[in-house]
Amino acid sequence: MNKARQRKFGIVLSYLVMASNFLIGLVYTPFLIRSLGQSEYGNYNYVNSIASYLVLLTCGFGSAYLRFSSPYRKNNDKDGIENVNGLFLVLFFIMGTIALLIGGVMTIKSDWILSGKLTENELETGKLLMGILVANVFMTFPVSIFNSYIIAQERFVFQKALTLVSTFLTPVTCTIVLLLGQKVVGIAIATLCVTVIVDTVIVLYCIVKLKMRFQFHFIRWEQAKEVYIFSLFLLLSMIVDQVNWSVDKFLLGKICGTVVVAIYTVGSTINSYYMSMGEAISNVFVPKVYELLSHEDGDHQATILMTRLGRVQFMVLSLIITGFALYGKLFIYLWVGNDYALTYYVILLLIIPVTIPEIQKIGLEIQKAKNLHKFRSLVYTLIAIVNIAITIPLAHTWGAVGAALGTAITVFVGNGIIMNLYYHKKVHVDMKYFWKNILKLFPSVIGSAIIGLGINISINPYSWPTFIICVILYTTVYLIVIFFFGLYPYERNYIMSLLRRTTSK
Repeated sequence: MNKARQRKFGIVLSYLVMASNFLIGLVYTPFLIRSLGQSEYGNYNYVNSIASYLVLLTCGFGSAYLRFSSPYRKNNDKDGIENVNGLFLVLFFIMGTIALLIGGVMTIKSDWILSGKLTENELETGKLLMGILVANVFMTFPVSIFNSYIIAQERFVFQKALTLVSTFLTPVTCTIVLLLGQKVVGIAIATLCVTVIVDTVIVLYCIVKLKMRFQFHFIRWEQAKEVYIFSLFLLLSMIVDQVNWSVDKFLLGKICGTVVVAIYTVGSTINSYYMSMGEAISNVFVPKVYELLSHEDGDHQATILMTRLGRVQFMVLSLIITGFALYGKLFIYLWVGNDYALTYYVILLLIIPVTIPEIQKIGLEIQKAKNLHKFRSLVYTLIAIVNIAITIPLAHTWGAVGAALGTAITVFVGNGIIMNLYYHKKVHVDMKYFWKNILKLFPSVIGSAIIGLGINISINPYSWPTFIICVILYTTVYLIVIFFFGLYPYERNYIMSLLRRTTSK
């Protein structure tokens, strides 16, 4: 299968993964909350938010691998690729060992780390969870080089298909564990087992199918210094992302307790689904960025690519934003109950500002390819500090909604204002052209939302059947309005050609 088809099928599978994640979440999350209880569910997510910080020690090596292996792939230099493979395998093992040692200390000192509003029983459970989750995080380190190799080879069909399988495997395994009478520790162990199985498949695929090989005796160790310098600023960006999306749960656990953490966690779960919708398309175009920027008119081609992908991502995400704004309150009530009513506002505060970086996701890869990601890392570091500073008083005042508001403000300032100026001035992506093409979609989106409000008023949904009817009607209206009034002619022609090819088979 050629690279273009790999990208197309990769995008389709990505959306299947996201749809599956969402549909499974509709059923699995309420079942999980009922089985564990609100307190234990919040405790699991609280501990997981802390253990996940260890992933930061990957230092962005995955992106570094794509950049440093790119010249060798372009020249088809087999020895060069194998040397880079060996170098990064060693680096990942070193960082994984460090993560395991730090995680061991975190497990031993978990009573102090988790202290605050947690009860004695919650602290005891938290210690066990910390140890298991640390082991799970450690597994991601040595396997990261194999994941990066799959992306570099543009084998997106295998990658996304395996993700789709694991999407079902994890909740099914955890459900069996819960039905057997186990609780949160059993879920953590089941998740670890699934991770081991999936990671084993990835390693075998790379070695057996892709013939991935490693050389260690011709490694350019001086290149390791370049990798660490390049990755250092990616690490700062990862810290910022982790802080912005995890620190709220940590602070809420300290300030408000696990019940409020559970409310926020439901909102952040929806937000993670939302963010994955934006990433689905851009992820499969990462190797393409490096190819485009090797051309003489690379900046212009990168602008065109970012704009075209941005329009598609904006159309998808706008459907979700407007649909949730219209029907989200009922959805939350039907899904997890009235105790989580505040989650509606948490979700809106998170997904609206994050739309900006999501439709510009490929821009980050352009920065990395040009080695211009340092400024973003520094700005985001400052924004992360501001986020913590304003979230603490907001969480004291408004709980989960206040924490979400603090994150929303920092995301908008960091991504909506500062980074857009940087893209235009330094990265040489024409942001005037980008936003001009994005803003042309607004009339269609607003028009669809007005019609959706009319649907809401006419049907007045109150149950799952009426909710589903409203969602189907609104989605149909949105797609029709966007197709006839939002799309450019070449976009409509492309969709029609795909439909003709599909129906002719």
